[in-house]
Amino acid sequence: MATLYPSIELDALRAALEEVRTWRHRQPHTEATRYLELDAILDRAALGQIKRQLDQDAPTSLPEAVAAHHRIMAARRRALADARRIWDTAEAEAIREIARFMPVSGATR
Repeated sequence: MATLYPSIELDALRAALEEVRTWRHRQPHTEATRYLELDAILDRAALGQIKRQLDQDAPTSLPEAVAAHHRIMAARRRALADARRIWDTAEAEAIREIARFMPVSGATR
C-alpha cells in the first residue's frame, strides 16, 4: 500500500493496522462470522510481518541481536494469542452447533 501512496509512511500504516487488530479482538466472539474477511486480512498482514522479520539484516552487535530477538518474541506472542482467539471462536461456534441438537433436559414427553 505504501508503494501506491508514497506520501503515506509505512510505519503509520502498520500502526493503523495494529489499531484495527486491537479493536477486532475487543469484539464479542459471538460476532465472529461478521468479521471473517477482516480476520483474513489481519492474518495475511501477520504473515507479512513474519516475512519482514526474516528479511531483516543480520545484527552487527550483541545489543542489536538481543533487540531483534525481543521483537521476534513479542511478534510471536501476539501471533499465538491471535491464533488462540480465532480457534477459541471456531470451537465455541462448533459447541453451539452441538448444543442445538441436544435434547432439552427435564422435558416431559
